[in-house]
Amino acid sequence: MNFDQLTTELTLSASMARLRGTVTQTSGGNASLVFDLPLQDGKISSELPLSGNLTVEDLPAEQVLKATGQSIPIRGTTRGKLTLSGTVDEPHALAEFTIQEGRAWNLIFDRFSGLIEHRNGHLTLKDIILTNTDGQINAYASFNSTTTQFRGGLRAMSWPAAARRSERRSC
Repeated sequence: MNFDQLTTELTLSASMARLRGTVTQTSGGNASLVFDLPLQDGKISSELPLSGNLTVEDLPAEQVLKATGQSIPIRGTTRGKLTLSGTVDEPHALAEFTIQEGRAWNLIFDRFSGLIEHRNGHLTLKDIILTNTDGQINAYASFNSTTTQFRGGLRAMSWPAAARRSERRSC
């Protein structure tokens, strides 16, 4: 990720590991991180609650995805929040995101947004909405890694035929 300023602070004690950080770009985008991991006598305990937040405002989507190790061809301006809770053994992650004025594969969009949740081996994508001036696509999906069960759905409204042909070619 390209940035102009990086600020971090790490605090360690026998009872807590705390990380705070901020990344700023000249374009006005920024990301901030807050992560707290309670410790028991200086060691990670599976029973103690952990908490964390990562907030992204006005950063390029391709940089955010690259920083997370993803090589998904999505461009646009990203805003979002990732919240981490639960315990080390049973973490719960919830991500809310919006990408404005972007492109995914060969598809141009005005807005792409949704919620992604991971809890107890269950991954859920809900309220996934992609809109452009011609129409809207709504989607949802869930995957349970314990049972390997997958369920999902997609609905397109007023989507132009030219965009659908482009999607088929790019898959």
